Amino acid sequence: MFRNLGKTKNRKSPTWKREIKADDVFLSDPRESDMVVPIMGPSGSGKSTFINILIGQEVASVGHELQSHTAHIQHFTLTHPDYPNRRIVIIDTPGFDDSDIDDREILRRIAVWLARS
Repeated sequence: MFRNLGKTKNRKSPTWKREIKADDVFLSDPRESDMVVPIMGPSGSGKSTFINILIGQEVASVGHELQSHTAHIQHFTLTHPDYPNRRIVIIDTPGFDDSDIDDREILRRIAVWLARS
Protein backbone atom coordinates (compact mmCIF):
# COMPACT_ATOMS: atom_id res chain seq x y z
CA MET A 1 0.00 0.00 0.00
CA PHE A 2 2.79 2.49 0.87
CA ARG A 3 5.51 1.16 -1.44
CA ASN A 4 6.58 4.53 -2.89
CA LEU A 5 6.88 6.47 0.38
CA GLY A 6 10.67 6.81 0.24
CA LYS A 7 10.83 7.61 -3.46
CA THR A 8 10.33 11.03 -4.94
CA LYS A 9 8.69 11.44 -8.28
CA ASN A 10 9.12 14.27 -10.73
CA ARG A 11 6.20 16.48 -9.66
CA LYS A 12 4.69 19.19 -11.76
CA SER A 13 3.70 22.50 -10.24
CA PRO A 14 0.02 22.73 -9.25
CA THR A 15 -2.33 23.49 -12.12
CA TRP A 16 -3.31 26.87 -10.68
CA LYS A 17 0.31 28.07 -10.87
CA ARG A 18 0.29 27.50 -14.61
CA GLU A 19 -2.88 29.62 -14.85
CA ILE A 20 -1.32 32.79 -13.38
CA LYS A 21 -1.22 35.76 -15.75
CA ALA A 22 0.88 38.93 -15.52
CA ASP A 23 -2.02 41.19 -14.52
CA ASP A 24 -3.34 38.93 -11.72
CA VAL A 25 -3.27 40.61 -8.31
CA PHE A 26 -2.99 38.68 -5.05
CA LEU A 27 -3.07 39.22 -1.31
CA SER A 28 0.51 40.14 -0.43
CA ASP A 29 0.53 38.65 3.07
CA PRO A 30 -1.89 35.72 3.28
CA ARG A 31 -2.27 34.01 6.66
CA GLU A 32 -3.57 30.56 7.54
CA SER A 33 -5.96 32.21 9.99
CA ASP A 34 -7.57 34.50 7.36
CA MET A 35 -11.30 34.13 6.87
CA VAL A 36 -11.78 34.70 3.13
CA VAL A 37 -15.22 35.75 1.89
CA PRO A 38 -15.55 36.05 -1.90
CA ILE A 39 -18.51 38.17 -3.04
CA MET A 40 -19.70 36.80 -6.39
CA GLY A 41 -22.67 37.41 -8.65
CA PRO A 42 -23.75 38.88 -11.97
CA SER A 43 -22.43 42.22 -13.21
CA GLY A 44 -24.41 45.12 -11.82
CA SER A 45 -25.91 43.15 -8.94
CA GLY A 46 -24.42 45.39 -6.24
CA LYS A 47 -21.39 43.39 -5.06
CA SER A 48 -19.19 46.46 -4.59
CA THR A 49 -22.04 48.41 -2.97
CA PHE A 50 -22.64 45.50 -0.57
CA ILE A 51 -18.95 45.52 0.38
CA ASN A 52 -19.04 49.27 1.05
CA ILE A 53 -22.10 48.83 3.30
CA LEU A 54 -20.50 45.85 5.08
CA ILE A 55 -17.26 47.73 5.77
CA GLY A 56 -19.03 51.00 6.60
CA GLN A 57 -17.12 53.21 4.18
CA GLU A 58 -16.60 53.53 0.44
CA VAL A 59 -13.61 51.28 -0.26
CA ALA A 60 -14.84 49.47 -3.38
CA SER A 61 -15.31 51.51 -6.52
CA VAL A 62 -18.93 51.36 -7.69
CA GLY A 63 -20.02 51.71 -11.31
CA HIS A 64 -23.25 53.46 -12.25
CA GLU A 65 -23.32 52.57 -15.94
CA LEU A 66 -24.76 49.58 -17.76
CA GLN A 67 -21.28 48.21 -18.44
CA SER A 68 -19.41 46.24 -15.80
CA HIS A 69 -17.12 48.19 -13.50
CA THR A 70 -14.95 45.76 -11.49
CA ALA A 71 -12.44 44.26 -13.93
CA HIS A 72 -9.95 42.71 -11.50
CA ILE A 73 -10.26 41.05 -8.13
CA GLN A 74 -9.88 43.47 -5.24
CA HIS A 75 -9.55 42.55 -1.60
CA PHE A 76 -10.32 44.42 1.59
CA THR A 77 -8.97 43.30 4.95
CA LEU A 78 -10.76 43.80 8.26
CA THR A 79 -9.82 42.77 11.78
CA HIS A 80 -12.24 40.19 13.17
CA PRO A 81 -14.35 41.93 15.85
CA ASP A 82 -14.15 39.02 18.32
CA TYR A 83 -10.67 37.71 17.48
CA PRO A 84 -8.21 40.60 16.97
CA ASN A 85 -5.49 38.21 15.75
CA ARG A 86 -7.67 37.04 12.84
CA ARG A 87 -8.52 38.89 9.66
CA ILE A 88 -11.60 38.83 7.49
CA VAL A 89 -10.64 39.26 3.83
CA ILE A 90 -13.55 40.40 1.65
CA ILE A 91 -13.03 39.68 -2.06
CA ASP A 92 -14.72 41.88 -4.67
CA THR A 93 -14.88 39.88 -7.90
CA PRO A 94 -15.74 40.84 -11.46
CA GLY A 95 -19.34 40.01 -12.25
CA PHE A 96 -20.57 37.11 -14.30
CA ASP A 97 -22.24 37.87 -17.62
CA ASP A 98 -19.69 40.68 -17.86
CA SER A 99 -19.74 43.02 -20.83
CA ASP A 100 -15.95 42.73 -21.37
CA ILE A 101 -14.74 39.45 -19.79
CA ASP A 102 -16.15 35.96 -20.34
CA ASP A 103 -17.24 33.83 -17.38
CA ARG A 104 -14.42 31.32 -17.87
CA GLU A 105 -11.81 34.08 -17.37
CA ILE A 106 -13.63 35.38 -14.30
CA LEU A 107 -13.68 31.90 -12.78
CA ARG A 108 -9.98 31.47 -13.59
CA ARG A 109 -9.15 34.73 -11.81
CA ILE A 110 -11.19 33.76 -8.74
CA ALA A 111 -9.76 30.22 -8.57
CA VAL A 112 -6.15 31.37 -8.97
CA TRP A 113 -6.62 34.14 -6.39
CA LEU A 114 -8.09 31.73 -3.84
CA ALA A 115 -5.40 29.11 -4.47
CA ARG A 116 -2.52 31.59 -4.24
CA SER A 117 -3.79 33.77 -1.43
